[in-house]
Amino acid sequence: MATPPANLSQGNKEVARKKRSVLRGLIPVLRPAASIRATLAAVGKGIKEDQVHITMKLKDGRVLEKYVEHCLGSVDTPMSDADLEAKFRAQCKRILPVARVEKLIGLCWGVGRLKSVAEIARVGRAK
Repeated sequence: MATPPANLSQGNKEVARKKRSVLRGLIPVLRPAASIRATLAAVGKGIKEDQVHITMKLKDGRVLEKYVEHCLGSVDTPMSDADLEAKFRAQCKRILPVARVEKLIGLCWGVGRLKSVAEIARVGRAK
């Protein structure tokens, strides 16, 4: 896997770290089918922070390539309300009961009607 240049700005380093982390997460899934010679184009080498370009050579010789112009959640490809809720649920489900997660979602969407945002903190506190 290609490593981004060391002279990236701190923000770009964090984006590059996250992209490398995603690739590392794919390796166990792909290992049976691919010789993991995945390369990831580095931010600053013609790739913007909300883009990704990956090329993978499989053991059978096939080459898979994927380019994403604007990742989900970027300015050009914003998340829908349903996307935001799904991401929130996925992040919370390990530490909060489903009922509290759903309550939090409702509180967040209705934050303008709350007497105090402390209610969000109270419901969201892991016990």
